Amino acid sequence: MITRIVKDVIKNSSESETRLIPNYALLSSGARIIPHLTSSEYVGYPDEFVKRQVLKMFNIKPTQSKPAKIVLTSNNEAGNCFCFTGTHGQLAIHLSHNIKVVSITYEHLNPTLALDPDDMRRAPKTFEIVGISVDSQEKYDEYFQLGSFDYKLDGPPAQSFEINLQNLGLLPVMKAVILKIMGNWGDDELTCLYQVKVHGYVSKKI
Repeated sequence: MITRIVKDVIKNSSESETRLIPNYALLSSGARIIPHLTSSEYVGYPDEFVKRQVLKMFNIKPTQSKPAKIVLTSNNEAGNCFCFTGTHGQLAIHLSHNIKVVSITYEHLNPTLALDPDDMRRAPKTFEIVGISVDSQEKYDEYFQLGSFDYKLDGPPAQSFEINLQNLGLLPVMKAVILKIMGNWGDDELTCLYQVKVHGYVSKKI
């Protein structure tokens, strides 16, 4: 019953209303990044050899991603994102509470705030969500596939993706989730993530 209520609320929520739904991937509530299961931060010089040498000559630092924990905050200004090299990578989040995961919300930069066309091409396109059971040891070695999804660039910045209701009852309580990016919207050099939210309910069995 609780599962159905939570799913209905999320399904009928607008972008602004999702802020009123509990988010268990919020840094200020105790969620954290799992470093060894998360891709390394992007660090890169320009592709052109001459530009790279000039930057190094004058000791100018290369372009560098914000720390991965930035996706656990609600500051979605341009550049406040975690970036990794290439089109495939992953982000692992230890949730603030052990929960039955009902849905995931990914919110990218609003196109009206983009300072560069590449900001949107670096958005994730296809991704998978993997849950890690509370029964898993510290190595986070008990994984459960929660679904494969597509983020639509022509949709709203915040998009929610529901776990299949038929499978939900069979899934254990989760303590962590992994967002596995399988491709982006056209930038081969790097992919950037803005905010990830995880919704669900705290199980009474915990």
